[in-house]
Amino acid sequence: DRLTPEEARLRDAFYDYFAAPTGSLFLPAAGGNAAVKQCKRFLPRDMQLKAWIENRIGGELVLETDPSKQFLMVLTEAGQRELELRQPAKGKGVSERGKDLVHEQRSTPGDGICKGKAQK
Repeated sequence: DRLTPEEARLRDAFYDYFAAPTGSLFLPAAGGNAAVKQCKRFLPRDMQLKAWIENRIGGELVLETDPSKQFLMVLTEAGQRELELRQPAKGKGVSERGKDLVHEQRSTPGDGICKGKAQK
């Protein structure tokens, strides 16, 4: 099943979130990000972001429960490759950066990604 244009923009917003130099990898933090919030507006009110991730982009992004019962976002190998393609020559490997991000916070203003075409 191909992603709709709206789904592709939401997927892009998650990759942009992962590409930022700092941020929390917990789902509530990403869900509160301005760009992600803007892009997820197409989801039906009764659909949780967790369910959408698991059903639509679960091959790239998985959710693991940490000891405090929060959902931690983890890129699969396919997701890491995609992020690396989007961020060539940024220095730090995705796996290393992911370890740094687990307990940091971020507040990044939305960049209007949902107003245009999905990025490739």
